[in-house]
Amino acid sequence: MLGRASAAVETEMASSAPTTASHPADDCSAVVGACASSGWHQLGALGLVVGDTPDAGAGNTLMVSEEGGKNLRKLFVAPGAQLRIYECESALSAGDGDITVPRVVTEVELAANASLQWVRIFDGVREVADLSAGAHADVVKVVQEAGSSLDITVVELGAARTTARQTEIVLDGEQASANWSGLRVVGGNGRGAHEVKVSHRRPNSTSNVRGRAVVGGRAVSEFVSMALVRREAQLTRAHQDNRNLLLSRAAVARTSPQMEIYADDVKCGHGATVGELDPEQVFYLRARGLSLEAARRELTIGFCSEVVLGIGDSDVREGTMKHGREAVVGRLG
Repeated sequence: MLGRASAAVETEMASSAPTTASHPADDCSAVVGACASSGWHQLGALGLVVGDTPDAGAGNTLMVSEEGGKNLRKLFVAPGAQLRIYECESALSAGDGDITVPRVVTEVELAANASLQWVRIFDGVREVADLSAGAHADVVKVVQEAGSSLDITVVELGAARTTARQTEIVLDGEQASANWSGLRVVGGNGRGAHEVKVSHRRPNSTSNVRGRAVVGGRAVSEFVSMALVRREAQLTRAHQDNRNLLLSRAAVARTSPQMEIYADDVKCGHGATVGELDPEQVFYLRARGLSLEAARRELTIGFCSEVVLGIGDSDVREGTMKHGREAVVGRLG
């Protein structure tokens, strides 16, 4: 137990493709600078990093251990505490060999009236050794008590191999709320998967799941979301929204929003779309002097910005937008 400290352990999940200087955003400087100036706490990228205590005296704790070839992080946010954390990992060179990635599991408990804002950026490839067997390189499990709030934003840029991320949120108290937003940009022969499950166990809880994906080349993107509303969870409000933008004829996006509802007094809904850029919007921008390439690029960046604009902190939002724009431009040309 690390006691009253902000700490994290990260396993480097590098690609077999070397990092080049062509992606100016790879150092995450825009995001790191914005978060640091706004008082956010960074989760470390190499081993264990211990920093200043967030909300000193509030009793927040983080325990780190390694079990069965996986890294396990357990984070407890104390009653009434407000915690803001971020991660920004860029691609690393792995030489000529492939990397086998151990599972990284993060378990989070939000006590009554606690608040957690968490921005996660993964810029570059992370390879999963055995996706076919149901392995996930990154697993997040969150349990929320009454009145707590969770806001997670995940931005994954340029996955060129295989990545899989799974998030499971349990709303176990009245008036608990959870917002999950995710963006993936994948090209080449890459494959990426997001799986998000939200369980409503108590009345008057709210969840909002929003996924966006830009898929190019021969890449495949998969998004699966599930909202489970138990019989006791009356007055639940749950929404799921997944939109996918295909940049090539060979790109594939699979989406599967699901709901299991056992309560009878709820407001729940979901939607999903898969499509290409609107030709009329492309024509509009070209009529104003942009080249075809520039018009497609600007529309794609606008599509991506929907997720980033949901970040509440203006400095962090702008830093993430800058980083994402540079990364997307570098990859789309």
